[in-house]
Amino acid sequence: MIASLNYLVNYYILVNAGLAEFKIKEGKSIDVDEIKKAVKDGGFTPGEMLVTLKGKIEEFGGRMNLRIGDDSFILKYNEILKEIITSEKAQAETITVTGLVQEEKIKGHGIHPYVLDIRDFKIE
Repeated sequence: MIASLNYLVNYYILVNAGLAEFKIKEGKSIDVDEIKKAVKDGGFTPGEMLVTLKGKIEEFGGRMNLRIGDDSFILKYNEILKEIITSEKAQAETITVTGLVQEEKIKGHGIHPYVLDIRDFKIE
């Protein structure tokens, strides 16, 4: 169940809209598979996942990542990520990104098959 996810501060579910919104604890990342399982265990079908996370942009293994404490989220290359990469300020500062979690097979990356397709960002 969703309430058992220890990295959540708060959440609410709009059953008729098919929407669940989660607030993540500061400095914590998410486990996409764990969230999907919790939704299924609650009797619902997981859909698109739009998340807002705060961290630092870094390159690792030839890919751009959002570093959140000890965790990182691979970022899908798009025009918004290109804008972030070219911003000197974004390279050194904490950044808040909102994006759509997408499943994508990444050669050489076996931890999880997810990337974050950034839709919006804010430099702290």
